[in-house]
Formats: sequence, structure tokens, C-alpha cells
Amino acid sequence: MTAPTLEVRVRKAARALGRHRLAHAYGHVSARIDAGTFLVCAAQPMGLIAPGTPGTVVRIDGELPEGVLGEVRIHREIYRRRPEIQGVARTMPPKIMSLSTLRLTPQSRHGFGSYFYPAIPLWDHPLLIRDNSASEQLAARMEDGFAIVMRGNGLITAGATVEEAVVRAWYAEDAARVELDVLSVGSAGDPVFFSEEEARIRSVWSGRILERMWDYMTAGDPE
Repeated sequence: MTAPTLEVRVRKAARALGRHRLAHAYGHVSARIDAGTFLVCAAQPMGLIAPGTPGTVVRIDGELPEGVLGEVRIHREIYRRRPEIQGVARTMPPKIMSLSTLRLTPQSRHGFGSYFYPAIPLWDHPLLIRDNSASEQLAARMEDGFAIVMRGNGLITAGATVEEAVVRAWYAEDAARVELDVLSVGSAGDPVFFSEEEARIRSVWSGRILERMWDYMTAGDPE
């Protein structure tokens, strides 16, 4: 079977994020092409991107092309700083959003949360990222991690592939679900978190962990 092109992979990633309610009218996903460029999905609701709809090539050291959404500069800055990153997703997961308005982010309480040990950092500003200075500061706050929560404004995830960036968005939202569930019971029980060693052992991709989640998220995709 012929491997899907980067265009197809980005479209499938976009539709998966929309299908699983990790994005609605707003959001975007991209994949690195090479050291100097990346491909971002069409500037429309990700769940509505039709088969064959082309994305846009963006230069990492250039201006955003006409018609590309302003917050794509976040992708550009992450790719510029992190040559190992091959995919970036900007999403609007509802439970991440709710939790962030408390200035809280998911902790490493369960298996999926361990992929962000010890916790996803918070970008403590609620405004859209519409200038280069803000995107540079956000990427610096993310450091060498794979996610950052934007207070009242969603989530950024990154990965070694665009598929990983998408799967990490699902993991982060599930970690937010657990966080909110735990907070809802107040002081009951004995809160427990992954240790650094436990997180290192648990947060792996062997056993087709990533591929199985990608298959689940893209089941029934038209491409």
C-alpha cells in the first residue's frame, strides 16, 4: 500500500481533531516538510476540510502567507526552535479550556497524563497570539515539552510526527477530564501522582500505542 502523502496526513489529522471535539470552528494542524518549511491545513473548520483540499506551505523564516491564520505563527516558532518537532496542533479541547480558567492544567494522575510529566505548563494569557513576540514567548514557555495550555484559549501539542501531535491532544483532554473529576470530590481520598520514574516507564509508544489511537481517531475518514 502506498504511504499517504503529507497533504493527506494533515487533512486526516485535521478531521480527526474535529471529529473528536478537540476543535470546532477554530484550530489548525501542521506537519514539517523540511528544515525550512511546513504544511498547515486549510484555514477553515478542521472537521469540514474535504478530501483534496490543499494546505499552505509556510516558510519557517518568512512571513505568514496571505490567507494563513495569524496563530499559525505559533507553529512556525515551535518548528524554528525545535528541529526534532515534525507536527503541531492548535486545538480547543473543552475540558482543557474549563480547567485553564482556574489557572490549572492536567497533572500526571493517570496513564495518558504521564506523557506530560509532571504537568502541562500554562501560558497565563487569554488573548489570541497575533504577533511574533507573543509566539516566541509561548514557545519559550513550552521549553522542550510536548504541550502547553493557553488560559481560556485552548491547547498546543507537538510531536515527532503530525500523528503524535494529534494523539497528544486527545491524551491532554483525557488528562483534563480526570483532573476535573478528581477536583470535583474535594478533599476525599488520597491524591496520587505518577513519579518521575513511573512516568518515564509508562510514557512510551511501543506496542503500537500511538498507531492504535491514530487508527481510532481516523476510523471512517474519507481518505
